[in-house]
Amino acid sequence: MVKKMSKKNTTLIGTKLAKEGVEFIYCGPLPECIDCRFKKTCHNSLELGTRYVINSVRSNKYPCKIHSEGVKIVEIAPVNEMTITIPSKNALEGLTLSHDNKLCENILCKNYIMCNPDGIPNKYKIVKIINKINCPRGKSLTSAIVKPVNNKANN
Repeated sequence: MVKKMSKKNTTLIGTKLAKEGVEFIYCGPLPECIDCRFKKTCHNSLELGTRYVINSVRSNKYPCKIHSEGVKIVEIAPVNEMTITIPSKNALEGLTLSHDNKLCENILCKNYIMCNPDGIPNKYKIVKIINKINCPRGKSLTSAIVKPVNNKANN
């Protein structure tokens, strides 16, 4: 579940990826970006490790050394809420938690992505408990909607 923020930032993103609702995690500039004339437009409104959602896509395309089909300007916002898996003992709405490292190393598990989400803030508040997760390894887990705490996505 994704809720859009009211603050609008823009960046450039590959034409193939430029679709409303697409989420991405900003990982920083590549070496090819250093001398690019669009570097500020691409990178200045983004915070390293933050998950963003594309809210709208503009039609013009621009050349890019990274994306063979060029890039488009997109309006983005930090993802304000996301669904993740937490230990059931912590499943209490309103509770603020620090993000632990991976819950499990079993990359073949159907729950792996929710148990090990990318772009999760260091601290988050549980907004809503969804349901218990059936863990193949017998861990007591629950899915929950969480919101970043002390993060620019929250301001």
